[in-house]
Amino acid sequence: MIDSSRIKDGLIEENLEGGIELYPHFYGVLPIDAVIDAIAFPCNADGSFDLPVELNI
Repeated sequence: MIDSSRIKDGLIEENLEGGIELYPHFYGVLPIDAVIDAIAFPCNADGSFDLPVELNI
């Protein structure tokens, strides 16, 4: 997870092409102190991925 209040420049709210909902996009060098959590996201034996339970909403 990223604490966006710790990012000074490069964070832009943009929509997807044809969309209206805005999503944060970051363009730049990410300051390491902005990273407040990391979640393991390993692939399965067949190379597929399952969303980690911490990210299920």
